[in-house]
Amino acid sequence: MTCKDKVAIVTGAAGNGMGRSIALTLAREGAKVVVNYRTNESMACDVVDYINRSGGCALPVRAAGGMTSRLIGWTRPGLWMMRSGNWHPCII
Repeated sequence: MTCKDKVAIVTGAAGNGMGRSIALTLAREGAKVVVNYRTNESMACDVVDYINRSGGCALPVRAAGGMTSRLIGWTRPGLWMMRSGNWHPCII
């Protein structure tokens, strides 16, 4: 999979689980990653710092609920990964 120069918004990437893994994988594949967080700025910055130090490109963005969807119009992402405690597949 190649994600070179695509923008990926990853919700839940500021933790230690699936969202973080998705963000790191997309960055490794060349995506510019928006690490979306709601409350844990410190963890989000840790993920962003790791990606940027590894030669990737990442940015932390605090947004919740409806604000996340507003990022779509701003960045025109190629990928939007919504990580939550429940799995509800949907086509974007």
